[in-house]
Amino acid sequence: MVVGYFCSAGYTETGGMDQFLQQINPELKWKRCFPAVDKANLKQGRMRATPIRAASGTSGESLINRMVRIISEPIFELDQRYDLILVIDDLDCRFDNDVEAYENWRLSTFKRVELALGRSVLFEVLFASPEIETWFISDWDNGFGREYRDIEVRLKREINALLGACKDCPEDYGGPLLNGSCTYKISAEIQAIIAKLSTPNHIYRYSKRINGPAMLNRLQADKVAKTCTKYFRQVYVRLKNLG
Repeated sequence: MVVGYFCSAGYTETGGMDQFLQQINPELKWKRCFPAVDKANLKQGRMRATPIRAASGTSGESLINRMVRIISEPIFELDQRYDLILVIDDLDCRFDNDVEAYENWRLSTFKRVELALGRSVLFEVLFASPEIETWFISDWDNGFGREYRDIEVRLKREINALLGACKDCPEDYGGPLLNGSCTYKISAEIQAIIAKLSTPNHIYRYSKRINGPAMLNRLQADKVAKTCTKYFRQVYVRLKNLG
């Protein structure tokens, strides 16, 4: 089976998602359709690649609209017919914990995909809720725990305090919805915590360009699924069982 995936154009996702998906199901052929890396000599008639820097910030409905435009192009399946279209994005409290609103959105988006593609196709949405940092917390030993070994104990204590009642269900952190996103942005909160743990002899930083892809490349999806049960687990299981 061939999976064409569209992900938010962040440094973490574009730097490490290929490896993460391969680890979920190595039997599938994964192809990133957006954002795509520029190539020096694109074949004549091929869909134009979108540089990551030019796609930066594409998420939410902007990502969905971009995906629909791309798959509507006659040349989209010129080289490859896709069995599954997959969207990977931060949820960012988008549905404010309204399960019915989420299901309605998913079904309407599925219809848009099939209409744009002009045929039936499998469709999945893999949400990192509220952001991909939740995955790095859930598989601690391969995520933040390994990336910041020198301060692991203090970092875990600070992050647990940050999560509070959401410690065992980090996908629920950040709400309620405010001005179209989470009231509390977990990535910014963790960046501040890590910076705070710096010492005169060592400055600690959390970079989505450097640390994010490194952690994503190491993550074990089954460990993420044990904690992220609300949005991640069901889609992970379906992807794992395809082939």
